[in-house]
Amino acid sequence: MFRLLRYFSLTSAFAFVLLAIVLAGLFHALGIRQVTEEVQRDNLTLSRAFANAIWPRFSDYITKTAPSTGEALRARPETGQILEVVRDLTRGLDVVAVKIYRLDGLTVFATKFDLIGYDKSNDHTFALTVNSRNPQSEFSFRKTFNGLDGVLRDRHIVESYLPIWSPDGSVEGIFELYTDVSAGVASVITHTTWFSAVVIGILAVLYVVLFIIVRRADLVITSQARKLEAATQSAELANRAKSQFLANMSHELRTPLNAILGFSEIMNEQYLGAMENPKYREYSRDIHVSARLLLELINDVLDLSRIEAGKVSIEREPIEVDKIADECVRVMESLAARKGVTCGVDIQESLRPLVADPRAIRQILLNLLSNAVKFTPQGGNVTIAVSANNARHVLQVRDTGIGIPGDKINSLTDPFTKFGMEAVDNHEGMGLGLAIVKSLVDLHDGDMTIESEQGAGTIITVILPTAMVAN
Repeated sequence: MFRLLRYFSLTSAFAFVLLAIVLAGLFHALGIRQVTEEVQRDNLTLSRAFANAIWPRFSDYITKTAPSTGEALRARPETGQILEVVRDLTRGLDVVAVKIYRLDGLTVFATKFDLIGYDKSNDHTFALTVNSRNPQSEFSFRKTFNGLDGVLRDRHIVESYLPIWSPDGSVEGIFELYTDVSAGVASVITHTTWFSAVVIGILAVLYVVLFIIVRRADLVITSQARKLEAATQSAELANRAKSQFLANMSHELRTPLNAILGFSEIMNEQYLGAMENPKYREYSRDIHVSARLLLELINDVLDLSRIEAGKVSIEREPIEVDKIADECVRVMESLAARKGVTCGVDIQESLRPLVADPRAIRQILLNLLSNAVKFTPQGGNVTIAVSANNARHVLQVRDTGIGIPGDKINSLTDPFTKFGMEAVDNHEGMGLGLAIVKSLVDLHDGDMTIESEQGAGTIITVILPTAMVAN
């Protein structure tokens, strides 16, 4: 199984479960909050009824004359009288306990008598109610709870602290009502269960749909990955086979070619004595020329192979392009002279140095010159022009040769490309020179353009970018 599917299955399942739990928790919390607020509103109304029934009779006792100890308070007849009023008011309601506090925190009355006299002043919710003069409520779960009708077990209780207002608008005391909300909480739990089931169902459907989509994507990616891996392996094998073949060819061909070149040169120059038949010398010259051309072809193939394999790196250093151009012209003069072609240079004055690989620049110019001389008929001209403008170096090789058809120019830099023209095809070579030049120019982040008109000559321009120019 592809990693994408495995990661999706684990992470999405965990995310969906977590999302369902979070949504259910939020829904439950919202339900409990709603129950608590509803009970507080009901208790606020109920507190007014308590105040109307209890305060006119017992306000002076609660706020002024009630003793300050629990035992004394429990012994007072007012305690029993308040309890009877509370029982009448809470009959049929969910209120399970009632307490009455003075503002100093003394518990003057509690439906559970043991709590009478308890000091509530340090209780946070009580203090907040006194200071803010606003009702406050707390929700809690009690395993056991002493209510008006005895001990209650496993109940959800809302405690509401409710201010008792005097006619002049001041707070005179605090009621605390304990309301059993277990039925409301059970309803919230039921609704939460249904809500959770719906959410889980929706998320399950979404998970299945996403799983199918990801599974399909996984199959496609896996298939493409296998094809890509197979293609990569095939390409690597082919590249290794090509490199091995070229290495073997270099070794197997260069050794006898060097011998052929050496022996043919000895015979051609007659170092060991004159040849009686002049035809032998002519044949030895032809052998020498053919061997040299074959060796150049092998070198071109190996150069292009190394460049394509990324094994050729350039070493940048400041160079004087005009001197390299002069040197390349001198190298090509003998070939040009044999063909009756004139070679020249056109160098801009005060030419600044260029930061580039000198060997690569030399190879670029020699290849371009060689092509130009090769395809220029007797009496023609070949010129190297070097200039710098706008922080760029421009190298041009111009000739007055046979030219190239317009529809063939774009394929000139493709390896092993020849043009199907008899005048071109009769020349030696396999069309590697311009491919090597283009690759070397690309290594310098440069650009090469070709302009040609059939029968009117060719102009090849190499432009090296600003980054390559020395400051």
